Amino acid sequence: MALSAATVFRDYEVDGVPASGPHKVKKSEVRAIHAGIDAIINAFTANGGLIFSSKASLDASLAYAANTMAWVIGDAIAGNNGVYGKVGASGSGSWTRRSDLPFSFIIASDVGAGTANAIQATTSLPVSGSALIWMNVFEANTASPVTVSFNGGTALTIKTNSGNDVAVGGLTTGMIVLGIVSGSTFRLVSDQASSAIIAEAEAAQAAAAASAAAAAASAAAAEGVGAAVAVWPSGTLRTMKARATDTYCILDAPGAADPSGVNDSTSAFEAMAAAGVKCEITAGSFVLTRKLVIPDGVELVGQGRGYEFAHKTKLLFAGTGTKEHAIAGATATVVANPDAGAPYLADSGTRGNNYSTLDLTANFSAAVILGKASGLQGLGIYPNFNGVTGYAGTTGGLSDDWDVGVWARNADWWQIEDCNVSGHWRKSGLLVTAHNIGDGKVPSNEVGHAIRSHFQGFRGITIRSPETVVGNNWGFAGTDFINCLVRGLWHQSRHLATSSFLTTPFASPSGALEISGDTMRGIQFLNSTFIGRDDINMIFGKCSEIQFDGCYEESKEINVSGAPLPNSTGSRMVATSDSVAVTFQGNSSYGVDFSPNQTRDSSLTGQRYSAASGVFTPSTSTDDDYMVRRFGSYVGHRFRKSTDRYIFEDETGGSQVIVDAAGRVQANLLFAGTVTIADDAAASIPTPKNGGLCVITCCGTTENGNFPDPLRSGAVFYDTGTAAFSATKQFGGANFVAVNTDVSGTTGTDLNVTVGVIAGNLRVENRAGASQVFRYAYLA
Repeated sequence: MALSAATVFRDYEVDGVPASGPHKVKKSEVRAIHAGIDAIINAFTANGGLIFSSKASLDASLAYAANTMAWVIGDAIAGNNGVYGKVGASGSGSWTRRSDLPFSFIIASDVGAGTANAIQATTSLPVSGSALIWMNVFEANTASPVTVSFNGGTALTIKTNSGNDVAVGGLTTGMIVLGIVSGSTFRLVSDQASSAIIAEAEAAQAAAAASAAAAAASAAAAEGVGAAVAVWPSGTLRTMKARATDTYCILDAPGAADPSGVNDSTSAFEAMAAAGVKCEITAGSFVLTRKLVIPDGVELVGQGRGYEFAHKTKLLFAGTGTKEHAIAGATATVVANPDAGAPYLADSGTRGNNYSTLDLTANFSAAVILGKASGLQGLGIYPNFNGVTGYAGTTGGLSDDWDVGVWARNADWWQIEDCNVSGHWRKSGLLVTAHNIGDGKVPSNEVGHAIRSHFQGFRGITIRSPETVVGNNWGFAGTDFINCLVRGLWHQSRHLATSSFLTTPFASPSGALEISGDTMRGIQFLNSTFIGRDDINMIFGKCSEIQFDGCYEESKEINVSGAPLPNSTGSRMVATSDSVAVTFQGNSSYGVDFSPNQTRDSSLTGQRYSAASGVFTPSTSTDDDYMVRRFGSYVGHRFRKSTDRYIFEDETGGSQVIVDAAGRVQANLLFAGTVTIADDAAASIPTPKNGGLCVITCCGTTENGNFPDPLRSGAVFYDTGTAAFSATKQFGGANFVAVNTDVSGTTGTDLNVTVGVIAGNLRVENRAGASQVFRYAYLA
């Protein structure tokens, strides 16, 4: 006859007869019953091992052959858990419960969730009458009877091995009990008075605890928490946990970072950055609702180099950023727009009348703030706009309201590589500043570096310091941008930032680059592109030694009232007169206005701009693409305007050779040129020295026409000093005359050319009967 758990662990020697006395469990019978359980397990695993979480899901699965075995584990109805066998062919029939689950030993935990007299315990496996249950006692009972409920199930009355209720105090704090579920009771294997059985229970407890400790140690070793798995040359053992803190992964940070972009990941990012080590961000979209401050020397590294809004690792700043930052003294510099109210602003009302740098004295928000030597790599940083899908639309909508994407604040040696800081940042995609932040240190933001990165916002890049700095130069020397793409607002609808088509128009035009402050110097841009649709390409104020090498500037056409506007290409370089040494080398541009510093591109006149000149007026600037022309057989120098002069200076800065836009050449001992004088009129020719010899040739009505007129040509020895004035004819034709006084146009004899003199000038009078061109050359 097969033994059952109910028989082996029965209460009385004669089952159901208390008078027969308590039954003592025989080890041989326990081994026998477990042999049967082992056989069931072997049969189960031989058939492939089917496990279902509920009897309902089992009953719904009939596509198995007859006699297939399956387990139900986790059904809310405890009696439904067990071992089942298939009845009938595949696709039909039913499942029949064959036995309890073959777990011989189940650990239950009493953590005090119930009361001393109504215990609530939990197990990791469903309890059954065929398994021993090991349970700790959280606190001593104060009444009798005592009940226990496993996993929130029916309360079972705890009975001693002899079938009695537990006495008051019979269960003590920390006590370990061993028993089985029998009907509506939990029957203890040991009686309260049986020291021998209690000793066996304590031994079982020790074995179970050792097993649990071994399991925990095994799990810990698998996770590398406590196991020393790395041996360094120094002989130091390090755990995987210790090694993991060398580089912090966002998924390991507390706060449950969510790469799906559903839940707020701010807390996790804050905890990770605070660790002060290199931080890795996995692929995905992470939503943040507060600023993220990167400590000195910490780098955030994402996954790859996704272009524009397709980056593999996205940080999406949602909601409205807290406006809590300001820069004292970083006021706005305003320049009037010469084309205010022009037709291309048709849907912008009266906005766009002024060009202005940012006013950073008013509080603004910032998403990511860099410290000294901190950096970003392989990240996409955007203001949330339905994730990033909003940026693909054509409506006038704007993203969530954040002012600055990344702020390098007094952050010497900052670095940004392979990043996209794009979107509708209300002030700037990247802000680089040096200003007093109250830390007792001299403000500095030098040797910053950005490479292969994209910056976009109301300003793509803004580099600022206060307009007036007292004391040391708060510099930016060594800061450079290499192979970067920089754009203004670049709204997806193709409208201007000031357009009423936008949900919230901006008060002034957007632009790709802004550099302004006292004194801003030593910033370089190499092989970078600056592009936009708005009226500003770059704006400079009170800065010095800004270098552009191999860069490109471009403007795009715009939409007005939802439709493309033909011939609307154009953006401006804006610079105030206190901007110094703005240099473009190997530069090229399309649709960008550098006037009045340079002659305006004719394609811009009468289209986007109607005013005579623009607003690029730095005190000194260089553009070799415009000024130094490289042709097939020669190199030419182009003057910016008719009043320009090209001057060669000596080592002390003294002018030695001067060439002006009219082609006149002046040197210490040579000065030559041409002058056209109407009939009966006179013109002045400046003298390079107070005295010398000047040869004057009357060319006729055109400078390079017929053979010069020998009768009205000649040479004059002159004195234009303050002591005495004289002009003495040395040689020349009969109608060439020199006098020691000024001439007015009709002073000399009709048909003659008369040369007079005033202080610092020779005076040439033409009475030849028609307008004449005269060449002159001072020889000594």
